[in-house]
Amino acid sequence: MHIDVSDKKQMKSSSQASYVNVIDKKEIQKIQDHFNEVCKVYSFCADSMGNPFTGLPDNIPDISLLKELFGDKYYYIMYEYLKGNDIEKQVIEITEYPNIMLAGFKIEVNSNEKYFWIIYGILEDTEAETGNKKIAEGFQHKISKKNFYYAVDLLRLIITGIYGKSKMDRETVKEMNHKKNAVQNLENELRKNEAMTSIVQLLESDNSFEDILTEILKTTCELLSISCANVMQINRNGIEVDIISSYSTYQGEEAFPSKKNIQINSIPFLNDKPVILSCNSYISEEVLRFLKERDIKSLILMPILHNNKVVMYACVFEQLFDRVWQLSEIKFIGDVIKIIQSILTKRIAKNSFASSYASLEAILNNVGSGLFVRDIETNELLFANRVFL
Repeated sequence: MHIDVSDKKQMKSSSQASYVNVIDKKEIQKIQDHFNEVCKVYSFCADSMGNPFTGLPDNIPDISLLKELFGDKYYYIMYEYLKGNDIEKQVIEITEYPNIMLAGFKIEVNSNEKYFWIIYGILEDTEAETGNKKIAEGFQHKISKKNFYYAVDLLRLIITGIYGKSKMDRETVKEMNHKKNAVQNLENELRKNEAMTSIVQLLESDNSFEDILTEILKTTCELLSISCANVMQINRNGIEVDIISSYSTYQGEEAFPSKKNIQINSIPFLNDKPVILSCNSYISEEVLRFLKERDIKSLILMPILHNNKVVMYACVFEQLFDRVWQLSEIKFIGDVIKIIQSILTKRIAKNSFASSYASLEAILNNVGSGLFVRDIETNELLFANRVFL
């Protein structure tokens, strides 16, 4: 490989760099400075983008001479070669000056994070091998060719060990965070299961439907840390809704201060389809204006069906902070809506049965003759109309 270190190509902008340093930059600089002083070489490090990660002091005469000979970007060609070469990870070459050697090696932390070390050595034993090439004069620190090779190998061993240990430390932290997240996820799932169990148990509750809804909204909001929720029932006229249940931890003005006879067309997103609006969702001007007037940051609205017809809407919304709804949250709310629908169906069937019994009793009381029902086994009187009594 021939390296024309006098080439002055432009470096890539440091603004493109987007990696996390493996270890403290100051620590690497300190190690580099001590190494250079002891070994009589000039080494420094470039980052993944080719920008200096460590530096060389400008007040050293030898550094000034190197910059004068090779320009400000004298390491660029070596960086480019190492970056594009997956086979050779260490290179040592003679420059255009026979008494100046240039070496480089690459340290790969991961696929996106690489470090490139460039080492200059001024040789002290090249007078007999110059040929027609000019020797660079005026340097103070010199090293033999043999020791230069040793110095390059030693630096690579030191740096590889440092980066390897730091990488291992970071992977240990990553693994700990992974386990912590796994435990957190498990705890969240347990909390969801507990909340869902308590909601399912309300299927057998004898409380009023409105009280059951309030309990469900409270459990859901506390689990998912949602500030507000309500259930709206469509009136018989089909053009208005009433809020029959609500829950809120928001201390400000209510988003829906009116509870009765709310015009459906006054709520722009009220239709037969689910609506999911996060703080970063694309929202029409009409809907955006509605939300801002009520200080609603994000919202989920789902229809509640009976006999395949929308009869109610369940709405959860956030007024305290900007929120992006997670898929797990949407799924949980969807499951809650199914339970509400089951409770509603059961209550309607129960009320229908009670209504049918009352109608039958009224008919039997007005047939114009006495009528009674007795259990033939126990002889217990089960029913007697008014005429018989």
